[in-house]
Amino acid sequence: MMKVVHFTDLLNQDFFAAKVIAHYHYWNDGSTWSAPETGRTSHAFMYFYDCSGDYYINNQLVTTAYQSNIAYLPKCAKYTARFSKSESVEQISNKTGIITDSSVENYFIDGSHTKEIKGKNMKLSAIFVGFDLYDGNHNEIALSESIEVFRFKNHNFFFSLFQDITMHARYSNISPVKLSIDLYEIIMAISQSMFKQQFYSETHMAIYPAIKYLATNDLGQVTVPELAKACGLCPSRFRILFKEVIGQSPIDYIQNLKIEKARQLLQSGEMTVTDVAFNIGFHDLGYFSRFYKKKTGRNPSEELLR
Repeated sequence: MMKVVHFTDLLNQDFFAAKVIAHYHYWNDGSTWSAPETGRTSHAFMYFYDCSGDYYINNQLVTTAYQSNIAYLPKCAKYTARFSKSESVEQISNKTGIITDSSVENYFIDGSHTKEIKGKNMKLSAIFVGFDLYDGNHNEIALSESIEVFRFKNHNFFFSLFQDITMHARYSNISPVKLSIDLYEIIMAISQSMFKQQFYSETHMAIYPAIKYLATNDLGQVTVPELAKACGLCPSRFRILFKEVIGQSPIDYIQNLKIEKARQLLQSGEMTVTDVAFNIGFHDLGYFSRFYKKKTGRNPSEELLR
C-alpha cells in the first residue's frame, strides 16, 4: 500500500513530483467519467471553475465538489464522477482573458482528449492537474487514502495557480521542472491553508470554555486566571491563544463586553448610571464615566437620553 503523507505534514518533509500534466476540462451537463478498473493511473487535482462534481464509489455518493472547490483524487482510486453545469455560466474570457473562440490545444471534452478545435466558443468547466508524488527517499506517496474536497475562501488565488500551470503545460518548450514548480506552489498553498484552518479550529476549541464562561458569569467578577483555569491552561498560554483567535487580549475583550452590556442597560432606561456601573463591576462612578466615554465617545448620561 502506498504511504500516505497528509497535506499538513508536507510542510516539514521533502518531496518531489514527476509526470506533471495539466489541461482544461469541458463537461456537458450530466456527463460522467469512470476510473479504470485498476484505479487512477496518477494523482490529480481538479479545480471546479464552472461546474460541480459528484463522486461515487460502488454506486454510493461519497462527496461533492462545488464551484471553486478543489478535489484531490488519489492514485489507484476507483470511482465514477458525474458533472453538472453551474447555474450561472460565464465565458472564461470574461474572467481570465483566455480567448475561447480560436484554436485551443490540449484540452478534454467529457473526458476525451482533443488536440485542437476551431470555431467553437467553449466554456471552461474545470482545470485538471495530474502527477506522481515521491518522498525524499524516492518512495511513492499519496496525500490521502480517499477523495478529498477542499473549500477555501481565497478561491481566486487558487484559480490563478491552476490557470498558470495549465497555460504553461500547453507549450511543448516548457521544462518539466517548471511544471513541477507550479505544482509545488499548488500543493504548498493547499497545505498552508489547511494548516491555518486546523490551527484556528483547534485553538478556538481550546478557548471556547472561556467564551462560554464569560457568557454565563458576572462580568464584574471575572478574572483572567479564572478564564485560563476554565480552559485548563496557564494564564500566560491562555493570553497568547486568546489573542491569536479573538484578535484582542482577554482584558480588552472583557472591557468591550462590559461596554456593550452597559450601553444596553443604559438605553433600556431601567437603571441609573450608578446602577449600571455597579452592575458591570465599577465601584467608582467617576472612573466608569471616563472609561465609558473613552470607549464610546459619549458620556453614560447621554445614553439615557437616546
